[in-house]
Amino acid sequence: MNNYWSRIPGFFKQSPEQRRQSLSALALEVKDEHWELLDKGLALEIADHMSENVVGVFNLPFSVAPNFVVDNQAVLVPLVTEEPSIVAALAKMAKLVALNGGFKTQVDESRQKGQVQVYGLADIERSQALLAQHKNELIIFLNHQIPNMIKRGGGVVDISWRALSSPTIGPMLIVEPIIDVKDAMGANIINTLMEALKPRIEYLLQGQVGLCILSNLCDTRMAHAQCSLSFRELALDSSHDFGEQVATRIIAAQAMAEVDIYRATTHNKGILNGIDAVAIATGNDFRALEAAAHAYASMTGSYGPLTRISIDRENKILHAKLSLPLAVGVVGDGLKLNNGVRVAHKILGSFVESNKKLASVMVSVGLAQCLAALMALCTDGIQKGHMALHSKKNLISKRSHAN
Repeated sequence: MNNYWSRIPGFFKQSPEQRRQSLSALALEVKDEHWELLDKGLALEIADHMSENVVGVFNLPFSVAPNFVVDNQAVLVPLVTEEPSIVAALAKMAKLVALNGGFKTQVDESRQKGQVQVYGLADIERSQALLAQHKNELIIFLNHQIPNMIKRGGGVVDISWRALSSPTIGPMLIVEPIIDVKDAMGANIINTLMEALKPRIEYLLQGQVGLCILSNLCDTRMAHAQCSLSFRELALDSSHDFGEQVATRIIAAQAMAEVDIYRATTHNKGILNGIDAVAIATGNDFRALEAAAHAYASMTGSYGPLTRISIDRENKILHAKLSLPLAVGVVGDGLKLNNGVRVAHKILGSFVESNKKLASVMVSVGLAQCLAALMALCTDGIQKGHMALHSKKNLISKRSHAN
């Protein structure tokens, strides 16, 4: 499983059926019955249980990006997106990075914050002293609520708190348990625990408890990816003379994102183009991922790019790194309902054995997407390839309306 080189020459030229055959030959766990599952899509009956006021099912293309090498292991990346340039750009950039050693990643443990808001307190300092005094028993109480999570090695590992002040309601305490959710996304578990904590906090602090919910800014759940590109790989000319010029232009683009919020927003959107496509394919909450990424990009007090890019002119190499919070999951009943998610897991193979492994793919995809966009912007411009790929969709659209 995953012991293959994920390069499939001419993959984009093949028909969908030929691509399936190519993937089945590489991804040993993907068989004909899995493609049949994908064709069945989401049954209306199941969709009705997944959401409210359901009247139908909305389909999107399910694609695969080859060429990725993450932590010295080849991987095929499933993507759900209607944007062809995202898939094409990822495959192209992944190939260039693979030729330079692939992506190297580091992913934190799956620890995330819950929040309990307490206001109307008579004495903030005394309330903090009470929390310190009863902290351990509160942790024990919360862990008794989640025996299955404890069996998997997770659970509440700490409780902290912060004193804040609002001109509307005055001083408040934010009580923040840290929960290791292991391979789950964690939202439901954390929300359940925060609501269970509410009466305990009310009794202990004698204050008014407001919100009891997780925080999607999971800066204790970071994912980092880095890669290098030689000037030779960046050059578009046959003599490979202009690679340093392209690298210099990419550095200039990064510099603009570092000082201009308008550019930084578009820069980070490019990163999320790829991450969202993997998140949808694997049944993860792309809305939460986007919120966390943009909030993290603002944590210094001003909004900036999530990447760091530098040049080593002596060795003729461009270095790039992406860091962002990633709360993703590979287990949960919701993931089992969607046939597309089940097929995506089969394609990913060992990269869904843990959420840390899946996060390593997603952060690599984010970095690849960003570099691909920057390279296009700094050479032919973003529209040349973008519109060429859109011409195929436009042709199909015209035929569809004609019928």
